[in-house]
Amino acid sequence: MNFYSANISEQQNIIDYKGAISYDIINQLLKKLKDEMYRLGEKLVTYKRILILMVETLENTSKYMDSIPGDINLGSQFLPFFTLSRTNCSYNILSGNLVKKEHQAIIQQKIDQMNSLDPTELKKLYRKIISNGQFTKEGGAGLGFIEIAKTSNSRIQYAFEKVNESYVFYTINIELTS
Repeated sequence: MNFYSANISEQQNIIDYKGAISYDIINQLLKKLKDEMYRLGEKLVTYKRILILMVETLENTSKYMDSIPGDINLGSQFLPFFTLSRTNCSYNILSGNLVKKEHQAIIQQKIDQMNSLDPTELKKLYRKIISNGQFTKEGGAGLGFIEIAKTSNSRIQYAFEKVNESYVFYTINIELTS
């Protein structure tokens, strides 16, 4: 599946990672982002927006990867991945990981809800969740997809590819216009 609308020759990969996602790996990728944004001379506001999107995407991947048994053998084609690329007019974050099939409907519903809200509605929902002070069993407040939608100002694209009866490969694409 190809989410990119830009011509591949115009696309420049800035970060391209494939493998297990841990907090150490997330920290390494964030350092690489900082170095690359400096090298590219990117504006601070753009760097901060990419940083938010990257953190939320990688934490989402890490959260769902925790639920997959270590002894599952599905081969290297289903390793988690994270790619940050840019074209002349935008940055794209493409990420994918294996998730339990039972999580598909939850993820899909959350993304569809975010995609249906305008910026004002997103801000209201964000304030409502922040002010209620409730946290999910995973320890978060459920703000990840809200933060992604607010920060990117674009629809979140996603896909699920069936792997077997228990798992799907979940891919998310976020575009940030610079």
